[in-house]
Amino acid sequence: MIATPPSVEPSSMLSSSPSSLSSDQSENTNDEMETRRYDRQMRAIGKEAMSQIGSARILLVGCGGLGVEMVKNLMLMGFKSITLFDDKSTTYLDLNSQFYLSEQDVGKNRLEASFDKLYELNPYCKLEKLSPETVIDETVITKFNIVICTDDLIVSDKVVRINQICHDNNIKFIAGYTCGLFASCFTDFGKEFTVKDPDGEPPSHGIVSGIEIVERDGVKVAIVNTKDETQPEPHNLSNDDIVKFHSLEGISHLNHKEIRIKVVDVYRFELLDVDVSSFGNYTQGGYYRQIKQQKVMHFKSLQQSLADIHAGLHDDICSTFLLYNFAAMDYPLKLHYFLLALNAFISQKGRQPRNYDYDDARELISMAKNILQSSTERQGCEHLIDEGLFSLLCYTTTGPLNPMCTMLGGLLAQEAQKACTGKFSPLFQWCNFESIRSIPDSIRIPILQNPSLNISELLHRLDLDVRAKNNRYDAQNMLFGAEYQQNLTNQQTFLVGAGALGCEYIKNFACIGLGAGPRGKLTVTDMDSIEVSNLSRQFLFREGHVGKMKSECAAKAAQKMNPSLNLHAMCDRVGKETENVFDSGFWSDLNLVVNALDNLEARLYVDSKCVYYRKPLLESGTLGTKANSEIIIPYVTNNYGKHKDPPQKQYPECTIHRYPNMIQHTISWAKAFFQSSFTKSIEEAKLFLKSPQNFFAEKGNNIVTLESVSLYLCQRPRSFEDCLSWSRIKFEELFNHAMKNILLTYPEDFVTKSGSKFWSGSKKCPHPLEFSVGDDTHMKFVYYGALLYSSLFNIPAPGDARTNHLQFFNTNKQYIKDILTRTVLPKYIPNPISRDDDDAKDSHNTAQKPPELTEEELKKQQQDIEFYIKRMRSDLTYISEKVDSDRSLAETDFFLNDVDFEKDDDLHMEFVTSASNLRARCYNIPEADVYETKGIAGSIIPAMITTTALITGLVGLELYKILDINVPNLKGTLSTEQEKEKFLERFSNSYVNIGIPFITQSDPMPCRKDVANNKYDIWETIDVSKQKDNVETLNDLISHLQAVTTFSVTSITYEGAILYTCFMSEETKQKRMSLPLDKLLNSIFKSEKAKTVFNLGVLAMDLKSTDSDIIALPTVVYSSEKARISDEEKRKLLLEKKKQLLKQKQQQQQPSSE
Repeated sequence: MIATPPSVEPSSMLSSSPSSLSSDQSENTNDEMETRRYDRQMRAIGKEAMSQIGSARILLVGCGGLGVEMVKNLMLMGFKSITLFDDKSTTYLDLNSQFYLSEQDVGKNRLEASFDKLYELNPYCKLEKLSPETVIDETVITKFNIVICTDDLIVSDKVVRINQICHDNNIKFIAGYTCGLFASCFTDFGKEFTVKDPDGEPPSHGIVSGIEIVERDGVKVAIVNTKDETQPEPHNLSNDDIVKFHSLEGISHLNHKEIRIKVVDVYRFELLDVDVSSFGNYTQGGYYRQIKQQKVMHFKSLQQSLADIHAGLHDDICSTFLLYNFAAMDYPLKLHYFLLALNAFISQKGRQPRNYDYDDARELISMAKNILQSSTERQGCEHLIDEGLFSLLCYTTTGPLNPMCTMLGGLLAQEAQKACTGKFSPLFQWCNFESIRSIPDSIRIPILQNPSLNISELLHRLDLDVRAKNNRYDAQNMLFGAEYQQNLTNQQTFLVGAGALGCEYIKNFACIGLGAGPRGKLTVTDMDSIEVSNLSRQFLFREGHVGKMKSECAAKAAQKMNPSLNLHAMCDRVGKETENVFDSGFWSDLNLVVNALDNLEARLYVDSKCVYYRKPLLESGTLGTKANSEIIIPYVTNNYGKHKDPPQKQYPECTIHRYPNMIQHTISWAKAFFQSSFTKSIEEAKLFLKSPQNFFAEKGNNIVTLESVSLYLCQRPRSFEDCLSWSRIKFEELFNHAMKNILLTYPEDFVTKSGSKFWSGSKKCPHPLEFSVGDDTHMKFVYYGALLYSSLFNIPAPGDARTNHLQFFNTNKQYIKDILTRTVLPKYIPNPISRDDDDAKDSHNTAQKPPELTEEELKKQQQDIEFYIKRMRSDLTYISEKVDSDRSLAETDFFLNDVDFEKDDDLHMEFVTSASNLRARCYNIPEADVYETKGIAGSIIPAMITTTALITGLVGLELYKILDINVPNLKGTLSTEQEKEKFLERFSNSYVNIGIPFITQSDPMPCRKDVANNKYDIWETIDVSKQKDNVETLNDLISHLQAVTTFSVTSITYEGAILYTCFMSEETKQKRMSLPLDKLLNSIFKSEKAKTVFNLGVLAMDLKSTDSDIIALPTVVYSSEKARISDEEKRKLLLEKKKQLLKQKQQQQQPSSE
C-alpha cells in the first residue's frame, strides 16, 4: 500500500501564542533560540564549556562602571544565575562609565537605578539582587560558587576578608578595581584548580600520508609524515604532545590509542614508547588528532599572596603578574606598591586623593616609601617607588573611566568563564595596568621630568580647568580639563560597522560624550540586519530587534544612554558604489574614523579614504579569544593597507572534485553543488527569460549552460513527487556513477609510472554508494534536496514539511520511500574521467582508456553535439516565444525562485551536511555533524563579547591620545624616522589572547618613504598654490610638477575623470592646456559652491630612473584660493586673546588704591 502525503493542518488550529505550544515544544523552541543565540561563542569555547556556564551561581559585589560592564558581559555569555549587591549611591563620577545611570539617578542606589535595564539584557538569565543592608558574610558567600568584587580596592580589608572566606570554602574569587587611568585585578580559583584545556585552540589534526621506519642509534623508530602534496600544512604539534590515530590500515591495533610524540620537523613526528615491529604491515590511510592534556594550578589566597610579594618571595614576576610591557619587567611591582599606597591613603584619610592635588600626591608617595621600607627583603629596591609615575596616577584617580572599565570588564568576565569550565588558562594571579600616556603631554611630560613640580602652578600656566562641573563627564573633566572635554564632544566621527565591535564603540562613545557637543556628530553605518546569533555579543540589541537594521537600533539604544549624543544612523555600505553618499565633503569634515568591520575589502577601502583625506583611523579586530588594535596617524604611521594579511585558505580544484581526503574538502564540494543547483543555474534561466537574444548571443553554444537552463525551463517538475525523483537520480549520479567513472580511469590497483600505488598517501580511493532506504543520510539527501528543488518552482510540499522539515522526515519516511520505489533511475553508461597525469604506462594497469576515435567518428560526434545544441535552442526558443506573447507566464508556468545559500537556514545546512557526508563516505573520510559543517561551510568566525569589550577599551585609551594632538599640524613637523619613532612612543598597538591570557602592546611603526621610487611616504602630498607657485593653467601645473619632482607627467585625474593624458589628441590637449585650472576642475563636478582646493591623481615617469615604468605620484593638492591662516596659528591667536581677557578680568576684580 502506497502512503499518501499528509495534509496541511488548518490555519485556525495554529497560534502564535506561546500558551498554545506543548511544554515539550516550548522547551524545544527555547533550546533552539539559545543555541542560535550563543552559536558564535560556542565555537570559541566549545559545547561542554557552554553547558557548564549555565550551572554557575555568581555573586557580583559593586555596580559601578566596572561591575555593570561585567554583568553585561556575563549575562550575554549565558550565565544563568547572577546575584548583584551594591550599597553605594550614584554620583556624577559614575556616569562616565556606568552606562545605565543618568543625571536623574544621582543620589539613588546604583543597583536599584539600573537593575531593570540590566534585567532586559538576556531573558534566559536569572538576575537577582540583594538589599543594600545585606552583610556579605560567610552565610551569603557560601551560596555561590563564584564571587566577584568590583568596587573596592583589591588590597582593602573588606576584599581580603571576602577572599579568605572564598579560599577556605573552595569558591572561585575574582576582584577588579579601577580609578582614573589605573586598574588592577586578582584571581583565586582555589588550592587545586584543574585546567582542562590550557589554550582553547582546536586540537591539531590531519591526514597521515605515510609512516616510515628508520633506524636511529641502533633503534628502530616510526616516523609519521603528515604532508599532503595537494595542501601542505604543518602539523602544529609540540614535543611530548599526545595524539590518537584512527582509520590506519594494516596496523589497526594503533587506532584509538593515545601515543606521545616527538617533533621531527613541521611535517613529521616520531612515535614514542611504541613497538614498531608490526609497522611493516602498514598499508595506507589514517588520521591523527591531538589529545589536549590537563594541568593543575595552585592558587594562594589574597592575604598570602600579598604577604609573599611584600616578602620578596615572588622574584619571578612572570609567575605572579600578567605582563603587558616586556620592556620594563619590574613595572608590575611598581604599580603594586602604588596600589598598596593608595589603599593606605584611603584607609587613613577616608577618601580618594584629590585630583591634581600636590600635597595628596606627596603624602601618598611618602606612604609608599614607608610600606617598601617595612620589608627587610625589599631593601635596595627604592627604584620601585617611581615618583613621576606615582604622582601622575595619584593626580588622576578621579573616578572610573569608560575605557578602563570596558577593558577590565572584558578581561575579568573571561576569567569567570574559566573559573566554572576549566577551559583556557586563568590569570595567575595579578594584573596591574595603567595608561598614563593618555594624559595630555602638556601635563604628563613636565611631571615625569620633575615629579616635585608644583602641579597647581603648571595647571594655571596651561590655563586648564580641572574642576568638577556636576555633569556626566566629570571623571574626564577632572582628568583632562574642561577645554579637552569640550573638544571631545565636538568631534566629527565616522564609525563603520554596528555589529559586535560597533555596539561596544557606540556605548563607549555615548559614555565619554564623543560627538555630543553642539558641533559634534557621530555617524554610524551598517548595511546588515540583526540576527539571533548577534544577541550574545551585540548588547544594544534585543530579541524584538531581530530582522531590523543594526545601525538604527544601536542609535536608539545609545541615545537613551546619552540623549545629548548627536548620532546619525545610516544603512549604506561603504565602498565605491556609495561614493555619492560618502563624498569628498563628508570625508573632509571628519576628525576621526573608527573601523568596526569584519571583512578585509571594506577595511582596505576605508583605509584608502583615510590616507587620501589624511584622517586618523582606529582599527581593531577579534577572533574568538584573540584581538588586536592598530592606531593609524596621518603623516606618522604606516597605513593599515601596508600589512599583508595571509591569503584565505583555498583548496585545489583537483582535490575538491577528485581526491578529497578531509571533511573540509567534501563540505566545500557540497556547498558548491548547492550553489550550482539552486542558485547559479536559476540565475542563468532568469537571464534567458529576461532577454533570450542576449542569452543566445553570449552563451548559445555553451552546452553546459544550455543543458542547465533547459532543465529548469523545459523539464520542470509538476509535483513534489517529481522533486523527490529528481533528488534520488542526483544521488545515483553523484555518489555511484561519478565514483565508478573515476575508478574506470584509476582502478584501486592502479600504479604510477614509477611503480608506486596511485591510491596512496593523501589520495584516498573512492567507492560507489548503493542507495538504501534504511540509511538516514541517504534519505535526508533525497528529502532535503527535494524540498530545495521544489522551492525553485514554487511547488508546495506536503504537510508541514517546509516549516518543520525534520519532524516531517522522522514521521513520514514511508511516504518518501514509496515515492522512491517508483523512480526510474538512469542506466549507468561508463564514462571514464580524463587522465590528469602522465603515469601508468605499464602493461599491468587495468585502467580503461577512452578509445581513440577515427576521423569519421569524430565528425559524427561533432554532428551529434551540434544537433543536441540545436534541439535545446529550439526548445528554449519555443518557451521564449510563449513568454513574449504572455509575460504573466514568467510568474506562473515558468516561475523560478533562486535560493541563496544561508548558513543560518536549517534546511540548507541539513542538505549540505548530508551531501558532504555522503561524499566523505565514498572516500572513507570521517563525517561531520550539522554543527561542524555549518562552521566550515559558513566560514563562521568564533566570537565573544569579552574579547570585543576588552579591545574596544584599549582603543578608547588610544582615542584619548589622538584627541590631544592636532593632526593637520603633524604635516612636515616630523621629518626623520627617529622623530616619528619618538613621537609614537606615546601610542600603542595591542595584541591580545585572553584565553592564555596574554596582552602585549607595542609602538606603531613609523611610515617610510616607499612611494614614487622611495621619494615620498604614503601621507605626503605635493602642494601646489595658484598664487604662490603661479600655477593657473593645466600647462602650468604639468610644468611645475616636472620642475619640483623630476617626474614626467603622463596623466592627471580628478574624482575619476581624466583631465590630461599623454595619449590625448593634440586638438584636445591644446584646448585644455590653456584653460584656467580651477574653472576646468569645477566644470567637471558642478556644485552649488565652487571648490577652491582639489586633490588630483597623477601618474608619471621618473626622469632620473633607467626604468620606464609609470608610477603614481603622491596626491597633488591644488589650491586656487589665497593663503589662509593655519589651524595652529588660529589656536595661538585664540589662546593669546583668552589670556588678555583673563588679565583684564583680574585687573577689574582688584580693589582700587582708594
